[in-house]
Amino acid sequence: MNKITTVLPLFFLAALSARSQTSYTPEKVFGHRAMSYQHVVTHAFEEGTMRLANVLLYDTEYGSKRNNIYFIRNTFSYAVKKNLSLVAGLGMKNPGSFGMLALQFQYKQQSFSLSYTGGATYQRGFTLEQSLILEYLPEIREKLHMVIRAQIAANINNTYDRGFQQIRAGLKTAGLQFGLAANLDQWHNSTKTLQNYGLFIKTTIK
Repeated sequence: MNKITTVLPLFFLAALSARSQTSYTPEKVFGHRAMSYQHVVTHAFEEGTMRLANVLLYDTEYGSKRNNIYFIRNTFSYAVKKNLSLVAGLGMKNPGSFGMLALQFQYKQQSFSLSYTGGATYQRGFTLEQSLILEYLPEIREKLHMVIRAQIAANINNTYDRGFQQIRAGLKTAGLQFGLAANLDQWHNSTKTLQNYGLFIKTTIK
């Protein structure tokens, strides 16, 4: 599976020449405990029913590698209805490779958007994985918006196996977002937790 997660991102590069839409959204967080980088690359095919996505997160603690966090996931989604998609993916995260199959519901209206994903993930056993993303971008004045974003994810079997929360609050102008950030991570019924508070900067390239 490690070879698959390495090779699949190359497919995204090959797909750029197709008549479709590709976007790249990188984000950097400068925190009190660690510095992190994450991005989302999406490639929507012309008919709009199929989409490829690559998500990468790397969080590195200052002066130590003991608590480094990594997450790589490549997914293919197919829209079965207007707001509902079937998602299949392969990836790597602490502590190893995984596969997933889920349903995703997306809703967007003006300055508010919601995305909920729920399904099965296999990594040393099956877990129920759920993810919720809420984003609110109210306009302050022309070309200036407030940013309020929260992402919550959890893997559950008989216990709370793994979870995280990412919270952002700031401003958006001309495709650039920046402001305050909080990353909260938990493992094994929260017997291990990490927090990282600081500043973020994010942009979208199409």
